[in-house]
Amino acid sequence: SCSSSNNWGNGWIIYVDSNSNGSLDGGEPILKTEQKFQTNDQLLASGNASNLKFNRDGFAFDLPSSASLTLTLTTTPQDASAQRCLVIGLSGSFNILKQGASGCA
Repeated sequence: SCSSSNNWGNGWIIYVDSNSNGSLDGGEPILKTEQKFQTNDQLLASGNASNLKFNRDGFAFDLPSSASLTLTLTTTPQDASAQRCLVIGLSGSFNILKQGASGCA
């Protein structure tokens, strides 16, 4: 299940928001669902983002900062060598960074 928290480890839904109201409504196509992590690992979004939107051209919009959204995966127990950051830019591009890289604290 999903929640309005910035911990995406609680699960997520990818769907087409046909009426652009920011909510999944009956009849809107669901493209993918991901259930809650079965571990205590976390996938935390920067800026307390609980959603990510793309327009029809593939550009991200309504990001918590003007340039990007970062999802940071941390393991439990914490292992810095396993930490990764997924940085999503306005152009819709994705970069995966290792812990310690610029942009991945």
